[in-house]
Amino acid sequence: MILKIYSVLEKNENLAAKKSLGAEIENPFTGKPISMRDFLKWTLNEVKPLAQALNMWEDLTPLVEMSEGGKNTAERIRSRLQNDLLAGNEVPLDVLKAIHFEREAQVKSDAERIASEYASIGNESSKIAEYLQRGRDASRQVQNSPIQFRPKQQAVIEISYPNKTAEILDLAQQLIRIPSVTASPNERLDEVHRAGSLIDDYLHNAGLDVKFFDGKYPAIYATFKPSSLNLQPILLTGHFDVVEPEPDDSQFIPKIEGDYLWGRGSADMKTVVATYLVWMKDMMRKGTATPCPNIALLLVGNEENGEAEAWGTPHVLKALAQTSEVLKTSEVYAPALFIAGERTGEKGDELFGEICVENRGVMRLDVIARGAKGHSGVTGTGDLSEKLISARTALNEIFAKHLTFEISRWLAITSKISIYQCWSGGRV
Repeated sequence: MILKIYSVLEKNENLAAKKSLGAEIENPFTGKPISMRDFLKWTLNEVKPLAQALNMWEDLTPLVEMSEGGKNTAERIRSRLQNDLLAGNEVPLDVLKAIHFEREAQVKSDAERIASEYASIGNESSKIAEYLQRGRDASRQVQNSPIQFRPKQQAVIEISYPNKTAEILDLAQQLIRIPSVTASPNERLDEVHRAGSLIDDYLHNAGLDVKFFDGKYPAIYATFKPSSLNLQPILLTGHFDVVEPEPDDSQFIPKIEGDYLWGRGSADMKTVVATYLVWMKDMMRKGTATPCPNIALLLVGNEENGEAEAWGTPHVLKALAQTSEVLKTSEVYAPALFIAGERTGEKGDELFGEICVENRGVMRLDVIARGAKGHSGVTGTGDLSEKLISARTALNEIFAKHLTFEISRWLAITSKISIYQCWSGGRV
């Protein structure tokens, strides 16, 4: 039965390719002949109740017009070319250019609309997001690509929420549904890019200055306007990748139970990312009446891996320093205050985690030894143990400089601004 239906569909496709909407095909449900337009009309009548319930019936208007005798895109182009033919059936170049740019503008408009609306359809959004992500990846490879596959600024559908918590939870659930897995033999890099693109779209639409660091592991850096992506003294940081789920992908289906949001990445740390995004959007939309704070946001896609590869935090900070209008040096950008939004409560029942000023971390360095080559079977020159002790002492001095929290520096910063001023728009 399946093979028979497949054969009918293949036959119908061939007929439609040759005669378009004028083809007479075989109805795959009855086996009787039917015109392409009549079959299209019957199909539309079947899906109309569902389309109306989803408030999407107007989107099918072009198909309705075709079922009633209207021309499809190919037929319209064919008719236009026939009207403008020169001697010898030659099509004027200007006509081809005009058709190209008109079609380009239409595709751009459609792509922007889809990118603006797809996130509002819930779980099914992942199907559309996959194709949008592929389009974005391709467009980034083309300089000045006319179609970016991102929402037009301020065009995203605004959803009304009963309160700010509901808004943050909705965005967090959108992020949780994306299986952006790293630190695994089965990394899902397409999904990591999809999560990064969602964040990039959100910040762009909110009106912030955004830089997308494209690579195997993407990163996003955002600042309030007008900043031209200048470096800021306070940096909010986080990540949108997660570790592999156990036992299966059901953890990527978020659910709310009581006071808790369950799902892979809900605590580490997509809910925090959602909070960052909503807060920055709200601050931006307060307008010039409330000055935006000197705070930037950096989100990376390879925190679970340790960020050794681009674009982990060290790589982004170095790149920002090299391109900064302020530094214009090859030094690494070092913000005065670095806020990592990772959770601090380990019991799982804390509504508020403590503010931690230090934690374990990773410091990477290369140790280069210089001198004459030696051999384990030959006595070396000098006392090796003394050299090792001396080297360890030198390393300890480096560690103390970079791994010790300098409370005096923090007090010097905060003495200029209160915490309330910091988050409500005060300047450092």
